[in-house]
This record gives sequence, C-alpha cells and structure tokens, in this order.
Amino acid sequence: MIISLLSNCVVSKKELNNQFIVNIVEFGAIPNDSQDNSDAIQMAIDFAIKSKKSSRVFCPPGVYILNKGLIISRIQENGEYGFVTLTIGGNVATYSGDQNIGKVVVFKMNRPTFGLALQSARNCVIENIVFEGCAKFSNEPKEILNLDIATIDKKYNIINNPFSPSCAIVIDPFHKNILTRDRYKDHESKYTNLSTGGSSMVLIKGCSFIQHYISIANNPSANVQNGDNIRAENCHVSTCHTFWSTGQTQSRGNSIENVYALFLNTFVSGTQIGSGNGTPPSISNVNLAGFCKQVFDIQTGFSGLNVYRSYFESIWSLGLSRGLSTSFDQCQFSFVAPNHDIFMPPFQLYTSNSTSFRDCNIQYFNNCNTPMPYLFRSLELLISGGSVEGGVVVADGITNAGGDDLHKVTLQNVFIKCKGKVAGKKSSEKPVSNIRNEIIMGGEAILSSDGDVLINQGSTYTIEFTENSALTIDRQLKTLSFLAIDTEKYKIGDNLFSDKSVTFPMNETFLTINTYLGFVSGIKENKVIVSGVPMGLMDGPYKIYKVSYPIIQNINSTPTKSQIGQYKKVKE
Repeated sequence: MIISLLSNCVVSKKELNNQFIVNIVEFGAIPNDSQDNSDAIQMAIDFAIKSKKSSRVFCPPGVYILNKGLIISRIQENGEYGFVTLTIGGNVATYSGDQNIGKVVVFKMNRPTFGLALQSARNCVIENIVFEGCAKFSNEPKEILNLDIATIDKKYNIINNPFSPSCAIVIDPFHKNILTRDRYKDHESKYTNLSTGGSSMVLIKGCSFIQHYISIANNPSANVQNGDNIRAENCHVSTCHTFWSTGQTQSRGNSIENVYALFLNTFVSGTQIGSGNGTPPSISNVNLAGFCKQVFDIQTGFSGLNVYRSYFESIWSLGLSRGLSTSFDQCQFSFVAPNHDIFMPPFQLYTSNSTSFRDCNIQYFNNCNTPMPYLFRSLELLISGGSVEGGVVVADGITNAGGDDLHKVTLQNVFIKCKGKVAGKKSSEKPVSNIRNEIIMGGEAILSSDGDVLINQGSTYTIEFTENSALTIDRQLKTLSFLAIDTEKYKIGDNLFSDKSVTFPMNETFLTINTYLGFVSGIKENKVIVSGVPMGLMDGPYKIYKVSYPIIQNINSTPTKSQIGQYKKVKE
C-alpha cells in the first residue's frame, strides 16, 4: 500500500518506513478552524507514546491554535520520567507561516507559555513546523537595542521567569525542586521527578520560529542534567528575543547549523534561564542577516565558544563570551555603522579569555567610509589571516599611561583594507629591508641600514596623548565634540580613546570598561567632532589619545635602528 503524507488523508495506525504513523486529525485536530487544538494533538502524542513502537505524529498542513503547551514525555508511577522517542511534524520544511511554496504546519500559540516540551527525550525529532508565538517584538533596531528588561514581560506579552520562560520548544523543564511560583501554569502536576537525568540526541530541523521570547530553551529547570547532543538544523528564526537559551553546564555537544536569522536581541544566551551558566552550542553556517543587539551572552567556566563559517550582518555587538575560550573561524562580521538613531556599543566583543579570529573578515561594510575602532576586549587577541575594514583593532581600552592592555593583539598576515597593507607579515626566513609605509605590528625580522638583522619588539600600536578637554555629547546626532588647543593635531578618521572608564547597562547587570571615544568625523575652526560615540559616555573632562597602526615612513630603503624602535639583534 502506498500512503501519501502530502495529503490530508487519514494515515494513523499505519506503518510507513518502519514507523507507526499517528495522524492528529483522527484525534480531533482540525487545521485552520481558529479553535484550540492543543487537547487533540496531545491525545495523538500520548497515543503514539503508549503504542511502544517507533512512532511519527503526523500533522497535515494548516494552522493549529494552541491555548496550552504540548508535552512529549513518559511519566512513571514513581513520578520519574522514562525515556521517550518520537517524531512529530509535517512534510514541508518551513520558512514562514504564509509561505506560498508548499503547504506548511503552523502551531500558533495564543498564550505566553511553551509550544512543545520534551522531558527525558532520546532521539526525538521535531521537524517542519512553524512555531508562531504571541509576543510583540519589533524589527526596528532602535527598539531592539533599547529594550527595557524591567518591563519586557508586559510590553511584549511574554513570561521571562528563568525557570518557566515563554518559548517555542523547551527541553527538560520539569523538576520537583522548582518552587511553585516558578513553574509553568496549568502543568504543576508534571513536577514530580527528582532524578537529574534528562534529554539527549534531539533533532530540531526544518522549523521556523517567529515572535517568541525564546525559540529553543534547553533546560530551564537547573536541576536536570543532560540536554546534550541537541541539534538545530536548517531552521529559520525572526523577530524573537533569543534563538537558543541554555540553562546549565552539562548541556554539552549541542550544535546550531544552517540557520537563517533576522531581528533578534540575542542569538545564543547562557545566562537567561536555569542556573544562568549554560554551555553554548557549537555554531556553523549561520546567516544572521537582520539587526541583532548581541550575538552571544555566555558565562560559564565549563567550556568555550566556537563559531565556524558563519555570516553576521547588521550586528551591534558580538556580545559577551565569558567562558574558557572564544574562537571564530572563516566568519564574516558586518557591524552596524554609526548613525543618528543609536549609540555604538562600548565594545564589539567582551570576553574574559583569549580570543582568536582565523580567516575572518571584520568590517562596517561601507567601503572604508567608517574608520571606527574595534574593541574586542580579551586577555589576548589573535587575528590570523582575513581582513579588517575600519579603524584599529584593540584588545582593551587605555587602562594605564602606556595603554598596555590595548596592545594585547597579535596580527598575522591580516589585510588592513582601508590602508591597502598586510599587517603582521612575519619574515624570519628572509629579513625585509624596504619597509617604507608598511604596518609594523611586532615580530618582524628587519634588515637595518648597518646590515644587522633585527627582530622588531615594538608595541603594537602608536599612542599619542593630545590634550585634556571637556567633551559634550550630542544625544540627538549621537556625536561628541570638544574644543581643541591645536586642531592640526587631528585629521578626519583619527581613532580617539580615553583612559576614563564608563559604566553602562548590559542585560540585567552593569559593566564597566575603558572604551573608545570614536573617530574624528569633522573639524570646524577649533571644534573637533567625533562620530561612533559609545553608549554610556557622559559629558565631562577627558584625557584624549590618538591610537593608530605603527607605520614607518620617510625612509628611502633600509631603516635605521632608531626608526625601528625597540628591537632584538639576531645573533650571528
């Protein structure tokens, strides 16, 4: 018998590809009827689980209203959860609820709860479902950036309780130790388990998420371990607060791959739910094409953050990665350029570890018209290969008179696009002699004018203190200005810093950092105008520094030792 799953025909209680097929229509679910279908779909799920066969809950195309969340679980007499395996979904991979190519399955939530919960799931598959939430998030960058966490629940119709957040899919939400006030309403009877065992090897593929506080919430209970080897593949997310949120350290071996994302506050969070120290998934082939405030918010001592072959466009900041390490390989980052609507971030990345960018392209994507500095705050920063379009890339602000922390950057064969030069060219095998107008970042072997081979040990950047001056912030134009003693010290594009720290809100906490001031965008008589002003900067007196790439100029051929600066002579 040939059974077509592309039609609305009844296929329950049939075998297809060694799977027991359960059609939700046979249990009373009616697509596109504008009525609550949650009870009918739940009955189909329960029937499939009790069949004790490899089961697939089939959802014919259409919109199904959900007034309460669906649960995939197998509770035992002692209150603990046994492992459960199930596949649920439709047949056509989704992009949106109204896509014209292929009919799709839409689970439309009318209340701020979860759409689908899995407890102690093993090898479950959720595929080809549009999860449409009832949140009211905006796709306007200004509103995304200025979202107030104190009023987020009422303004956007969501629940931001870290143990029972509103979301599309939640993994291992139930545990007896969760306080009554922190439980999902209408599901209190599910909180009977004391075991720490949980879900593993769950696959979420071909799904779409729109208008959710969280698309995928992995272990908000903070009591259940596992939540590992969870994969999200070939999915789409738009106009949500967070795509993936993880709640505890044992959620290991998870991955996000081939996801298309638009208009988010955060792509991956490890602080939002559960114990607030969740292990992030590995990330590859992600295309974040709409505005995003911060790509990551991670705080864990258990693992690092690893990102591969991904594109992040129109991002305000890469965010916070406070784990063991942070690495990006073969990625492209296009940061939002300064404009009159929003202040710039105090940093483009904030880490508490060593950070590496390998074969990545870092840019503001406007053909060098925005010479903004990049502050990738880290213990040590490595950029190897790839390119940089914009201003200087520093590892911190000016934290002392010499700006020591600012110099913790190693560039290796990086194309500095706006200067047309490669920085960090190592020449240990053949010392370079003609270095006129080259960017000398440290470690180069250079042949001096007297024939000695010298290893450049100079500091990474050139720092020049220019003056003390009072800064005035224009909060409408998002610029600052000051009266210069001598405007000839400045030119358009100069990257300016100060040694004064700023404090600004970041999620539910405050961060203090020595940031940049921006770049010189105008000089009018004795007034210097600076664009790219970071959030948190206040009016007042500042020490002003210029920071630039070290470029050796005004030499004919081989440099003298004094022109090289700090060096170590290679032994003969």
